[in-house]
Amino acid sequence: MGNHQHVHVDTRALDVDGLAGLGALRLDDVIRLNEPALGMTAGHWRAGFRQCTPNGQAVELRQISDAEAGAYAFAGNTVRSARVSPSWASPFGLELEGMRLSDLRAALENLKDMPDDALVVITSATHPWEGRHSPAETGLSTGRYVPNPTGGGYGDIYYDEFADRPDEDVPADAVAAVFLSPTN
Repeated sequence: MGNHQHVHVDTRALDVDGLAGLGALRLDDVIRLNEPALGMTAGHWRAGFRQCTPNGQAVELRQISDAEAGAYAFAGNTVRSARVSPSWASPFGLELEGMRLSDLRAALENLKDMPDDALVVITSATHPWEGRHSPAETGLSTGRYVPNPTGGGYGDIYYDEFADRPDEDVPADAVAAVFLSPTN
């Protein structure tokens, strides 16, 4: 049906007329938003596959035209009105994950033993199971850093927490660093 805008929306984010929630939609059912909500424009959105998120489940929604919504209804798929759930606090269809400023302040307070000239390196959150959708761990770590111009602008990171591993050869010119992984 073409390249339409699509989003993933937490099953708790929208109330859907006649259903227990967004998670009760069947594949190809259609919702109608009467006004823009959660970063989506008003109009029709077709339900796609469900996906697990760190906090629950999300449904993929693809924006479709009024004519396409009519075709889905004619094929036997239900079209229902939807609106933001009163209990949903995020301005987006998914909860905002990541480190809060209060967490950062507390973590920095615990870094009294780091030198003032330690480099601050912003990294992506680590994924313990190395999968794209595995739960990510945000936070602040310490270690050593060496720039690596052949690595696409990234450097080599050596975390203090892994310093006792025999295969962890930290180069002598590595600098002290604080690694900030703020978001998933």
